[in-house]
Amino acid sequence: MSCDPLHSGVDDKEQAVLALLDSRRLPYVRVAHAAVYTMRDSAALDIDLPGVRCKNLFLHDKKKRQFFLLTTTPDKTVDLKALAASLDCPRLSFASAATLAEKLGIGAGALSPLALINDHDGVVQLLFDQDLEARPVLCFHPLVNTATLCLTRAAFSAFTDSIGHPRRSMHLTEDH
Repeated sequence: MSCDPLHSGVDDKEQAVLALLDSRRLPYVRVAHAAVYTMRDSAALDIDLPGVRCKNLFLHDKKKRQFFLLTTTPDKTVDLKALAASLDCPRLSFASAATLAEKLGIGAGALSPLALINDHDGVVQLLFDQDLEARPVLCFHPLVNTATLCLTRAAFSAFTDSIGHPRRSMHLTEDH
C-alpha cells in the first residue's frame, strides 16, 4: 500500500522518494512519527512497523575519496577496522553532517539507502549487512526523520537497481 504523494504535510524531499517508488510501482507502507535522530530514539517510538528498522552509517575512507552507506541491523555494533580491511581501506571514519548534506542532500537522522536518489555522481557505495538478507520487510527513513517507509526486500532491490546503486552484501564483524 502506498500513500498519496500529494498528501499535505509531506516534505518535498520525501515526496520525491514517494513519487519515484510510485512511478516504478514499488509498494511500500508509510508510517509518520515524531522526529528521531538515533536508533535509540527510533526504538522509543510507540509505533508498529511491519518490518525491521535498519541502522544506517555514512562512512568515508581516510582521504575522503570513497564514501560508503552501510545498512545493518538495528542493534549491531560494527567493527569499523574489520570493515575497512574487507574494503581494502586504510581506515574508515564517520562522515560529518556537512558531508552527508553535500553528498546525499539530507540532514541528521534521515540517512537511509533511499537517499541514494540524491547521489547523482554515483560516489556512494551501498554496503548491505548479510544479516538483513533473510528479512522480508525493511524499514527506512524517506529522506526525512519524521516518517518511515517499509518495503519488501524485493521492492528495495528493485529500487536500488533502478537508481544504479546495487547493494554489496557484506558479512559484518561486530565490535565487542
